[in-house]
Parts: sequence; structure tokens; C-alpha cells
Amino acid sequence: MKTPSPADIPDDQYKWVAMAIACLGTLVGVLNASTLIIALPVMMVQLNTDLVGVTWVLISYMLLITILAPACGRLADMYGSRNLYIAGLAVFTIGSLLCGFAPDITWLIGFRIIQAIGGAVIIANGTIIVVDAFPRYELGKAMGILSMIMAATFVVGPIIGGFLTMIDWRLNFYLNVPIGIAATVYAYYRLREARFTTTEESFDLRGMVLFTIAFITLTVYGSAGFLFGLFSLPMLLTLATGLVSLALFIRHETTTPHPLVDLSLFAIRAFGYGQLSAFINAIARGAVMLLLILFFQGLKGYDPLMASILIAPLAIGLVITGPLGESFRTGTVPVRLARSVSSSRLRALPGSPSCSTIRPTG
Repeated sequence: MKTPSPADIPDDQYKWVAMAIACLGTLVGVLNASTLIIALPVMMVQLNTDLVGVTWVLISYMLLITILAPACGRLADMYGSRNLYIAGLAVFTIGSLLCGFAPDITWLIGFRIIQAIGGAVIIANGTIIVVDAFPRYELGKAMGILSMIMAATFVVGPIIGGFLTMIDWRLNFYLNVPIGIAATVYAYYRLREARFTTTEESFDLRGMVLFTIAFITLTVYGSAGFLFGLFSLPMLLTLATGLVSLALFIRHETTTPHPLVDLSLFAIRAFGYGQLSAFINAIARGAVMLLLILFFQGLKGYDPLMASILIAPLAIGLVITGPLGESFRTGTVPVRLARSVSSSRLRALPGSPSCSTIRPTG
């Protein structure tokens, strides 16, 4: 029996197919982050490294994702998201498998870079797939579902990670493989190409280079500066390089006809404040999660499973406030209730889908 092509699927059914594909991609990406963090103390011991080395397992992944995500989103605008998304799922799955085989911390960080390349594509294109498939009046509901999946994964992820780490920390990477394979195959046979592409536009390579230099140098200053001295000559030169590159990047993006990042989006108050609150929330929650894991497993001596259960309440609120935040945005819950919830909780997840890669229309 011949398998129907994506074009043969009715639009009212295809939107849920696209949602399922986006949710699978979100699942592997978020699950990877939430399960792995609980395994860091065990990895530090078994890989014979220190806290700095094992922390770079996280930093290398997030650093590369942050650098590549804008470029991946821009490439999707130009050439379409379908093939890019499928390739991202495949690369992420292969990277996860390689991470599980890593013999030491150096190889693990290297394989995490491969994994991050796929992760950047998934993060940048997941929302595009949903926005393209759903009609405008249903976008709030669609983003609420995606946020709920993301939030629920943050809750159960550490518990799953704690259980797997008690068996073998490498299972936290192997867990991504079957999910990644299923997502890749499903997307290959069911995902349509996005309806709107702009192949006549050029890729902003200069903006990409400036953004990379600015982000890396400012990140190095913010982390290594406390080790070598914030006012030492090397760190001051690093800071100056980062600030100059950032200024040049902003100037370039506001003058080039086809920017890497459409900075005019930040003039939209809802978008700008949403990104700012997500940024602050990510910093605060990420630091607390790491410190609590080290505290429970290091100072208190709890096993990974118990430590994961103890930090679970931190993420439970995300399951509640994620979908509510989308409902507030679309006006489907009472305004009085919306006002009673702190705005900082409406963007509990960094890179929340409701404010990623969506451009104004009209």
C-alpha cells in the first residue's frame, strides 16, 4: 500500500501532524537538557574531571546553539524548514549516540558540539513548522500545547535522569536515540515544506561573524573574568572586543536589507519584554538548578534519583503557567486572573515558542 504524501493530508489533519513532529523535536531537545543536568556530579567522578570540565559539557552545547540558532532560522526563511529540520533531527540523534560512547571529557565535549548543531536546527525551526501549519486564530492554542510539552518534560526529565544515572549516566544520551530516530522518520514521510520562503534574499554572513565574536568574547569575560580578574588586561581586551563587535553587529543589522536577526521585532513591546523576562528567568533558574543538584548530591550525599525528586517542585509551576501564559496572550482567560500571576512566570521556559522566530505580518 502506497504511503500518502504530506500534500495528500487535509489541512485540518496536517496541523496536528506538524504539531506532533514539533513536539517530538522539542521532546528530545528539552529531555536532553533536563535529564543530563542531574548526572553532572556522577559524570565528574567517572570521567575523572573537575567542576569546570563537566560544566563545559553544558556550556559548549548552549554556546553553540545560541550562536547557530539565528543562522538556522534565517536559512529556513530562505530555503525552507523541512529538509533543514529533518537533517537537524538526524544530526542530533547521531550526536547523542556518540556522546554515549565518549571515553573521556574531551571527546564528550567534542561530541556535544555535534549534538548542538542538530539542536540549533531543531530549536530554530520547531516553531516555524507549527506557525506554518496552524491558522492564525489557533496559534495561541498551538503554542500553549508546545509550551505544555516543554514544561512537562522539564518536570519529568530530572526524575528520568536520576533513575537512568543510577544505572549508567550514558543512558541519558542513549535515551535520545530511539526518540530521535522516530522523529526523523516521521518527519521525513509526513512533514511539508513551509509555504513561505525567500530564496531571493542573501545570507548575512557578516552579521553571523560579528554575532559569534560578540557572544563568545562576552561569555568568556563573564565566566573566565572571575578566575583571571575582571580588570586584568586580557579580560579587559576580551570585554572591549565583545562590546565593539556587539555595537558593529547592531549597526550592521539595522542597515543591511536582509539581516540575520530582525532587530525591529524588539520594538514590539510584547516581544521585547517577553524575551527579556525569558532571559532573566533562564539565568536565575539555570543557576539554581545547578547549585541544588551539586548541593543535594555533593554536600547532602543523596543519590541522583532522590536529588531529582527534590528539585522537581521547581519545575512543576512551569506545567501550570506555560499554557496559562499563552491563554493570557490570546485573551481566553479572565483578565483579573492574568493580573494575579507574575509576568516573570509567563515565560518560564527560555526560548519560549510564543516569542521565537515569528515575524510580524502585514
